[in-house]
Amino acid sequence: MRDRDTLCQDHEALRLEFINIELDLAITFCQLAMSTEHPDKAERNVANAHRAYQAASHRLETPTTFGPESTPEIDQKMRQLERLLVDVDRIPRSNS
Repeated sequence: MRDRDTLCQDHEALRLEFINIELDLAITFCQLAMSTEHPDKAERNVANAHRAYQAASHRLETPTTFGPESTPEIDQKMRQLERLLVDVDRIPRSNS
């Protein structure tokens, strides 16, 4: 049976991996939104980007008692994503 410290380390590693994946998804959705000429597709991808950003942000805000709160890679992706979200929020919306 694994001890508590090992389980906490594994949990923290998975939390950081989840955050990284959600940030990658959000960045990808932003890029898709900016590359399409279809307003409805852009709008859908912007919404997906915001959902992935919210999921990552929520996990970053979750207090942790074991391990780092974040990593330099996550911090860099958050800054990149925040800039992208400003850009995609300027994309004209469809009238549907």
